[in-house]
This record gives sequence, C-alpha cells and structure tokens, in this order.
Amino acid sequence: MVTMAFDHFPLPKEPIKSVPYGGQSKGKLEIRPAIPSATTLPYKLQEENATKGSVFCDNPNVEEAYFERAIADIQHIYQDLAMVLFPSLVNGLARTVSLKKEKSSRKDGGRKAVEALAMEARKNELILSSSGIVKSARTNNLACLFTKNGQKGVNQDCFIVWEEFGCQEDTIFCGIFDGHGPWGHLVAKRVRKLLPASLLCNWQENLAATSLDLDFKMETDRNLHRFDIWKQSYVKTCAAIDQDLKQHTGIYSFQSGTTALTIMKQGEHLIIANVGDSRAVLATTSEDGTLTPVQLTTDLKPNLPKEAERIMQSRGRVFCLEDEPGVYRIWMPNGNAPGLAISRAFGDYCLKDFGLISVPDVTQKKLTTRDQFVILATDGVWDVISNQEAVKIVASTPHKEKAAQRLVNCATNEWKRKRRGIAIDDISAICLFFHSSPSHQLPNTKSIVVIALVSTSSSSCSTMIITATPSTLHFQLSLASRASRQRATFSIFSTLSLSKTAMSSAPLRSSSPTSHQPPAVTELNDESDFESLLSPDGYISICGFGSLLSERSARSTFPDLVNFRIVRLNQFRRVFAHVAPVFFERGIAKPETMEISSLSVEPCEGETLVVTVFEIRKSEIPDFIKREVEFRFLAVFPEMLDGKSFDFPAVLCARYSDEEYFNIRCKGSKEIYFQQYGRWNIDKIWRDDVLPCRVYLRHCVLAAKNLGETAYNNFLDNTYLADRKTTIREYLATTGAGIMEEQPPESLKYRYGG
Repeated sequence: MVTMAFDHFPLPKEPIKSVPYGGQSKGKLEIRPAIPSATTLPYKLQEENATKGSVFCDNPNVEEAYFERAIADIQHIYQDLAMVLFPSLVNGLARTVSLKKEKSSRKDGGRKAVEALAMEARKNELILSSSGIVKSARTNNLACLFTKNGQKGVNQDCFIVWEEFGCQEDTIFCGIFDGHGPWGHLVAKRVRKLLPASLLCNWQENLAATSLDLDFKMETDRNLHRFDIWKQSYVKTCAAIDQDLKQHTGIYSFQSGTTALTIMKQGEHLIIANVGDSRAVLATTSEDGTLTPVQLTTDLKPNLPKEAERIMQSRGRVFCLEDEPGVYRIWMPNGNAPGLAISRAFGDYCLKDFGLISVPDVTQKKLTTRDQFVILATDGVWDVISNQEAVKIVASTPHKEKAAQRLVNCATNEWKRKRRGIAIDDISAICLFFHSSPSHQLPNTKSIVVIALVSTSSSSCSTMIITATPSTLHFQLSLASRASRQRATFSIFSTLSLSKTAMSSAPLRSSSPTSHQPPAVTELNDESDFESLLSPDGYISICGFGSLLSERSARSTFPDLVNFRIVRLNQFRRVFAHVAPVFFERGIAKPETMEISSLSVEPCEGETLVVTVFEIRKSEIPDFIKREVEFRFLAVFPEMLDGKSFDFPAVLCARYSDEEYFNIRCKGSKEIYFQQYGRWNIDKIWRDDVLPCRVYLRHCVLAAKNLGETAYNNFLDNTYLADRKTTIREYLATTGAGIMEEQPPESLKYRYGG
C-alpha cells in the first residue's frame, strides 16, 4: 500500500472545463460511496478523519504523479465553471460521491438534473410566482412582486423570482410575462415554467462545449466571454420554448402569445433578455445625489427601423389603424386581423412567417454602488407612467416590500385618469433592490447536493450525486486502471440546498396564518406536471378539504391510497362557490333553492385550513384529472399539525373560472360544455348566488368532526358560503338549521355518511 496524505484542496486560480483521461479502450468508470475494489485502481480517495484525508493505491509501483493527479481531479470536479461557485464546500464539508452509469443522453441527464433543482428550490421556498416578497438572509437582495387583474377578463400577466438561481448565493433570476390572445394566460405560464430551468440546462451544455480556461489577459475579456455563453443560452432556450408551444396539444398558440422579460443578477453583473414590450428600468444615483432612471431594454415594437425592415422582408405589414393612431401593429400580407403591437413574442404562429420572431434581445450591465434597484413591469405600467415617475414612486415608498404594489396601484389610478372609457390592462411589476439591509443570519444548511454530468462518450452520460454535510471531510473516488482509462469529462452542473429547517439559503417568507403574503404555489396544467411531483417510489400526494376529509370517501374513490393523515394548509380558505354536476346526477341538488354548490379552496391571506393528505399511485393520475376537471390544480406544501414540513408537494383542487374552463377544459367546444354542465341547465359554474348542497354539507361536517375537535372547529369557522362572509357555523345556526338532522337517500347513506 502506498499512501499520500493531504490537508486541504486549494482551488486552482483559473476555472477549467474538463478533466481528460487518456487511453483508447473503453474501460470502467465508477464513482460510488462504497470502498472501491482492486479492479477500480490506480487510485482511490478515502476518509481519514474530519480534517485530513489520504490517497491510497494498492499498486506499489504506481508513480507519485498519479497521487498528484488524484488530488487535482478532485479539485477540478469542484472547480467553478463560471457560475457554480461553492468555495464553502472545500472548507470542511464532507462529500460522498456516487455514480450510476445510465444509457441516457447528456441532454436527458441535464434536463432531469435541472428538474430536480427546480423542484428542490420550490420546496425550499426559493421560487416565488405570486404576489409577495423574497428576501434572502445571505445577500442584500430584496424582491417584491405584485399583479392586478385588469378589466379584460382573466389576468394574463405572470412572473417569477428565483432566489439563489442555480444554487448561487449571489444570483437571483426575475422574469415577467404578459400574455395576449384567448390562450395568452396559458402561454405566459408555460413560458414562465420552462424558461428558467431550460436556461440552466442550455447554459450547462454551452459551457461544456466552450473552453473556459483560456488565458484572458483582461478581466473585461473574461466578462465578455461569460456574457457570450449566457447570450447563446438565452437564444437557444427561447427557440426551444417557442417550438414547445407550437407542439403543445393543450395550449392553442396560433393566435395567442406572450412577451418575456427576464434579468439575472449575479454579483455585480446584470444580464437582461427581452422578448416584447415589457420594460426594465434601473434606478441609479447621479452626481448630484438624485435618482435617475436608466432604461435597460428596448420596447420591441413593429415600427422600430430594424424590426420593421425584418417584418417587411418577410412579407408582413406594419401600420396603424385609423382608430388607433400611434399604435403600430404587425399584420399578415392579406387581411387586417389579427394585428400584433409587438415585433417579438412567443407563440402567435399566425404571424411567425411574416416577421414575428421570439429571438431575445440580450444585453448586460455591470452594476456599481450607485445603482439602487431595478423595475421590471408589463406595458400596463409603462403605458401610463414614465420611467422617471416609476423610479420616484418606488424610491418614495416607505417600506420596500410594498414598492411593487404601490407602483401597480399608481398605474391603475393613472389608467382611470388618463384613459377613461378604455378597459384597464393587466398591470404587474417586480422591484429588485440591491442594497436592502439583511435580516438576522439563520443557521447554515444541513446538506448540499451537487449534481454533475459525467460524460464518457458522445452518446452517453452519467449523473453524479455529491452530498455534503458540515464539519466533516469525506471523499471516495475510484477510476479505471491506467491501461483501460478512457477520456471522460466531469462538469459541475448545479447545487441543491436540501435543508428545509435550516433556511439560510431561503428567502424570509413566513408561513404563519398572520403573514400578509399569499402562498407560493405552482399551477399544474397537464399530466406531465403531475408526474414531476412524483416521489421516488412513484406516488403523488393529494390534498383533501371537503368530502376527502373522510377516509371512507377517499378510499371509495382511491381504493389503494396510502398514508392518510391530517395536515395544515396555510393561506387558503374553503368556499361553497361552484356548481357540481354530480349532485344533479345523484338527485341531491335542489335548484329551486339554489342548494347546488360544492366546495373549493382559494388563496386567502391570514387563513389556515385543517385538511387531509394521502398518496395515490402514478397510474391513478389520469382519472383524477378527469374527475376533478372543473378545478385549477395547484402544487402546494402543507405542513403537519406540529409544523413539520412536507418533503414533496401535494396536489390541491382550487377555484377555477368559467372562461378558463370553457376555453381550456372544453377547448372552446359548446358540445363538450353541454355534456358536462349544459344538460343540467347550468350556464355558470363559479358563482356567488348559490348555497351548499345539503347532503354534501352534512357529509363534510361529519367527516371533519370524525377527525377531531381541531379539524371540526376549523371546518366550521374557516369554511364560507359564496358571499365569503358567512361561515358554516353561522349558516348552520341560522338559515341552514336542520341540515345536520337530515338523512341522505338510502342509496347514498354510506357514501355521504361522514
């Protein structure tokens, strides 16, 4: 046995792209937690104690250079690849390396790794996609988000903030999306869902294909090189997303689309990518101490010279209608409909052959101490408020957490003042502050996972999982023998913070009932979204709040369910506010008294529900979606009654809208709607003029009572009639008196017996 000891792994000064291993034969490549066998030499690295380690080799004739190479390999694996920085990992964090060779492509491996990254980030509340705030305990970044529905129907704006993007402590990703057309809200949400993770995946691929260990003589050269990689990644990402929308069977994007404005702040570097006419404005301090707006993006309108030239070369037309002076639109060669007032967008395939593109305008900005904050907003803001006014509004807001809300409210007032008689647009804004005072420091995370791609050929790759825990040092590495070593490429992909209780890497977002912030939830649009929530053993969690409070009812629907339990769900309330066809089918609806409604839940600040959660198999997902078709499906994170967090999200059936139900679930078909609702003379589903179905209400109350006093009182006091004012306790004591004494029909006594 030959041994070489080491005390630490100093990182190389320059980043590198890969670690090559010579040799022509294929050989065997393994990285695993168990002690390697003799067939995996020439060297391996094992734990000696918490602060030291040793490289061992069973071959007494091995050259000393191999020991040096072993240590160098470890250094290289953990080296920064332009984004993934984790110097803390080399200061006493333990690592257990495991690798399982798979017959999968690099692309598939990267995609799965990013999906895992996004899921873990959502679980750790690093991603916010609803109005609220994100404040990191580790950086000075503070982001606030706010959106307000206009007067044109469903809100087609959406946004996202991803703190510690790619598990970079100093990196934050912000995106805002403005949909248009009948399906615009779905297009916007689809782009919001795909863009951040796809960007990470494409960045990794571009990075692996680009040499980062060039001898840059100037720091500016290195920054430009880094920016070029991100720009290529953005362009590739947007092209792939546009193609995804074109092929998506559940979203009709022919005459619907969305804008997309994103920024990524990494340290002092700001990268901006814009598709459409949403705008980013930077507030910077001038020499005289006043705040000055700097517009970071160009409103990509059809009348811009370069945009108009491209459109006309593609046989498109650019002009204003007589009743819309100054509003230039892109039109098809023949016909004046539809016309689009932006020159770049996702979707809108009716115009893609005539000059409309989805290529992003990507720029960069190096921040200084003079730069204070950046505003991202949809045209609902900029149509009525100037850059200077927006900066003034945000800067003068007493509490930074309310800046986005104040900006949106001011824009709403300006719409009413300046554009009377015109329907107010959806209005959304993100304000990202660079120098907010950090709150108290929270404990460090308990564990970190590094996901890497190990490529051994052009057609296959492996996924390397590296776990780490504080205050220990533990490596185990085994490689093929020298005669059979093959050329391999190790490239770090990303890191995941795994701690739910140690939230040092998470934004400070309270989950208590008194927190005035809506829940961070993700909408599930298709079966693939559901499958992304599956646990490793193939189960998905379902949240029950009405009849599914009864385990008997739950098992009658899901005979093979497992792990039925009581949990708590913050920031939601129960409401009897939609009509259920099943009550008509079973003969228990009373349309003459409007006692025809069932339960749904909806976001509500300050409310907490006691609900149930159980798991069903993957095979049951399609039937579940079909059965609950009238709901909006959300992925939420309940918590146990003792406050313990869930490891995986649960599916929640929430309030939907008639417009979305008809356009999405019924695909705009009156025939489909008739089969579901019309045949019962139901012309409106979600409404405020209905009362609970008596048999169903009694069943839900009994089910809650069987769960115990806490669940029973919670149901009575946190469940409302459609007026959102009258609780079920009040209803049963007044106009609903006698419901609990009534018996269901004989054939339904078991089903509706609590």
